Amino acid sequence: MSKWKYVILQISAIFIALLTPIPASAQTDNAQPFKVQITGSGHPMILIPGLSSSGDVWRETVSRYQNSFECHVFTLAGFAGQPPVQTEHYLQTMRDALIAYIQENELKKPILTGHSLGGFLSLWVAASIPESAGPLIIVDAVPFLPALQNPAATVDFMRAPAEQTRAWILSQTPEQREKSTPSMLKTMITDPAKIDTAVVWSLSSDPNTVAQAMYEIFLTDLRTEIKKIQTPVLVLGAWISVQSQGATRESSLFAYQKQYAHVENCEIWMTDTGKHFIMWDDPDGYFKTIDAFLSNKTTAPQTPR
Repeated sequence: MSKWKYVILQISAIFIALLTPIPASAQTDNAQPFKVQITGSGHPMILIPGLSSSGDVWRETVSRYQNSFECHVFTLAGFAGQPPVQTEHYLQTMRDALIAYIQENELKKPILTGHSLGGFLSLWVAASIPESAGPLIIVDAVPFLPALQNPAATVDFMRAPAEQTRAWILSQTPEQREKSTPSMLKTMITDPAKIDTAVVWSLSSDPNTVAQAMYEIFLTDLRTEIKKIQTPVLVLGAWISVQSQGATRESSLFAYQKQYAHVENCEIWMTDTGKHFIMWDDPDGYFKTIDAFLSNKTTAPQTPR
């Protein structure tokens, strides 16, 4: 298997979510390129899942914060059974739709919470409408993914690998996807039951959407763009999944710091026990860190522990 095929297998797996429904007080209509479930009351909090993920990845997070925040939980087009949209610019289409949702619903400085690809979109939204975004909670996501493995990577350098990656995803048969997904998920999630359920979400995602989203995230560098962000940013990072490849806590933290060098008010916290789905693998550290961030950066009451 080539280097880039191995990379894409890993990256495709790390964005998959758990099949567990979130109770909702409201759900948007189908005219938008995503599904939204709204739960709780208080200051608005937008929660965006990652590649191939359902918004149900945020179930435990919503349960914890719905008494203090109005949680708007998204499932993006083409992922986890959500109908796809026809676009040659998937990430920009999702970004623009998220901005429109905030503006049309008159959400005042919503907290933007995103996991992986959802974290990338949260950064892009906040950089695009800095005066309208509230604090950011970014769960294991960076503004330019290829540079995590190769600090010298550029958009031009990534064009050929991105094309190869997209073509490779589209060439996979359903049987090949079904066979490869569980083994990759084991490196991203610890709980076997959640791995089993996550496979269902991955296989119910639209391959064309997954391929296009991966192609675009390889070719979109927000490292300079995010200097426009005016709000506090909390980044939660994970590293133990790549420890076998020579990564250390120190090297991983340094890589994250380089990615966020242009964000003026940024706090980076690294889990030492959780894999990519930090909210599941290290819930104690995850909630403790977010509780402290929210209590300092918002006027909402601190969630009881």
